[in-house]
Order: sequence, then structure tokens, then C-alpha cells
Amino acid sequence: MAKPNARLVLENVGPIRRADVSFADLTVLIGPQATGKSLFLQFLKLALDYKPVVKTLLDYGLDWNDETSGFLDLYLGRGMSGVWSTKGNSKSWFEWQGQQMYLDAMAAARQPGKDHEQCFVIPAQRVLAFSPQSWLRPFSDFRAGDPYVIRAFSEHLRVQADAMFDPHQRSWGLEEDAYSLLQKSVFGKFDLGAQTVGGQKELVLTGPSRRLLPFMVWSAGQREFVPLFLALMWLLPAKTGSSPKQMPEWVLIEEPEMGLHPQAIAAVLFVLLELLARGYRVCLSTHSTHVLDLVWALQVFRLNGAPPQELLDIFGVHHRRHSLALASKVLEKEAAVFFFDAKTRETRDISSLDPNNPDTNVNTWGGMTEFTTQIGDIIAKHVAGDAAE
Repeated sequence: MAKPNARLVLENVGPIRRADVSFADLTVLIGPQATGKSLFLQFLKLALDYKPVVKTLLDYGLDWNDETSGFLDLYLGRGMSGVWSTKGNSKSWFEWQGQQMYLDAMAAARQPGKDHEQCFVIPAQRVLAFSPQSWLRPFSDFRAGDPYVIRAFSEHLRVQADAMFDPHQRSWGLEEDAYSLLQKSVFGKFDLGAQTVGGQKELVLTGPSRRLLPFMVWSAGQREFVPLFLALMWLLPAKTGSSPKQMPEWVLIEEPEMGLHPQAIAAVLFVLLELLARGYRVCLSTHSTHVLDLVWALQVFRLNGAPPQELLDIFGVHHRRHSLALASKVLEKEAAVFFFDAKTRETRDISSLDPNNPDTNVNTWGGMTEFTTQIGDIIAKHVAGDAAE
């Protein structure tokens, strides 16, 4: 069953005139660059977790003198306070679950907040989590003006990394089918591991005959993927009969396809289905048609009562008991797609993704299939012209 709807509204925030999004189990945000998708996700994080965010900033000795502009520069990144306006008809505001959120009150919220964050963000800049020493950077290693979400993401992985790579504690819960897809499309014959050289920990890829590949010789796709992989492994621990304590309820991922070959994107999408099956509420921003291909398939399958085998067939996954159970749970979930329109600076709900819809924002999936369609039309016209001669 789908979770109760949650809704976030932003007005006059940076490039956004009005963004109104009601979240499903899986929500996908699309649109051209610089239309406010990342900004929107950061405000969603703030709406869910502003108390622990404030506590973390204070714990690391950061101060903004209770000023909204100073708080935004620390949270969104240096120079970003200008996205928030306090003037006339262009005044900025945002609303969560029908309740207006007051940014000035958040900036002044210095009382201790809850340590448990409801929302885990995997940012687009995730490769910055690596230090020059090929390990994960601590929160304090970043500049004060770097966005909170990348600093918190890197720190979280750094804290969790020792346990994730400890052979006595390691508890990755990724099933055989999912790991096989990832290994085939991203890692080849190698596995991700850690070693200590000269007292310094570093991430390595270990291959046949104990061959080691340090971070600096990895492919660009592997570098982009590993921080995402580590985050997913933490979110998907091995099942031990009880749920991990204080896990987030929401997972926000910016551009999961970044740097990846189409086969690797498909493998990542299969892992994301595991997040849905385990009960996380997932929100993605993307520029990949592969993501929307999957959402479209989920919409059609759900509408027509398709068996779980058909969902697994998309990924070429065997019909094993666990995979069938996963697919069955996913087919019960609801999905939504919102288009951030650069012209109107507003969001559009295009969840049907219906190719026969007369609205071009819907039938071209927010313009993501427009170029392919245009090429097809022109090639067809060319071939027809040659045939007529």
C-alpha cells in the first residue's frame, strides 16, 4: 500500500516561481538544468530535518548569528542566500504538509534537536566525498560554505565505513541478483574493499589473484558510483530479524545515473527497487530516460495487474523467491513524476507519461524524448523521400 501523501510547496525561491509536489512512494523530478530541482530537494530535507541540521552545524562550531542569510549560506552553500527574497510580491515562502515553515525561526532554532534524521540525501556532488588519500572526508574537511548535504553525506559514510568494511561486522544486504548486475556492469571481476597503507586507510578494488586497483586508477564511472554504492549498502543492511534502529524514512538521490553506462543505470535502478520494497520513500532527480522508462513500466504494470515476473524480466533477473517477493512489493507502490518547467518556472504533474497525451510536456516526458523523436521523424522523411525518387 502507498504511504499517505506528503506535500511540499515552494514559492519564489531562486529559479522556482512555484513548485507544488505531492510525493508518492517513488517520486521523480525532471527538467532542464538550473530549474531548481536540487534546491527543492534541499528544502525538503530542511522541512523534515531542520532541528538536527541546526544541531550538526552548531556541533561543528559554525555560527550565523541567527541571521537567515547566514544560515542559508551555510546550509545551501556560499552565495546561495540570494535565492530567498523578503520583498513584496516576490517574497519567498514554503509550506510542508499544509503548514507554513518560517525560515527565520529555523535560523534561530538553537535548542537541541533530535539526533535522528528522517531524510538521507545522496547529492549529485557525491564524488567530492573522496579525499586525496582515497578515503572519505570528514565534515570538517570541507569549507564552511560548501553545501550541507555533501558535507553530511561524506561524514556519514566516513563514520559508517569502518563497520561496512570490517569482515566481522560487514552486513551488506544486497541480494545475489542485484550484486551480480552491479558487478557485471560497473566493477567487472573486481570487488570493493579497503586496506591500510602506511597507516592510511584507502578504498581499493580487489580482483583475481588479489590484484589491487587504488582509487586514482578507477574509471570515471566507478569513482562516481562508489559513494552511491556505499550509501545504498548502508541503507540496505542484511536482514537480521529486526529493523535497524534510527534509519531514515526518506531517501533523496540526485542523478543516480551520473557517469554510468546504460547497463549500469539499469543495475542501479534494480537496487533502488529494493529501497522501495523495504519501505523507504524515495525521491529522485534525473536527466535519464532510463529512469522514466522504468516508471512508465511500473505505471502500466500496476494498472494492468501484471505479474512480478514481468518486472524482473525488464532487468533480466532470474525468478527466484526473493526477487519475486521484491517485485510483488514494488508493484504495490505508487509513482509520480513532476516536471520543472523552465518557461513557466512552475512544476507540472506528468505522472501518466502517456505517449498519446496531446500535452507535449507529458508525451515527450518533459522534453526528454523530444530529440529522439525529432531524429526519428527526420530520418523517416529522408527515407520516404529517397524511396519516392
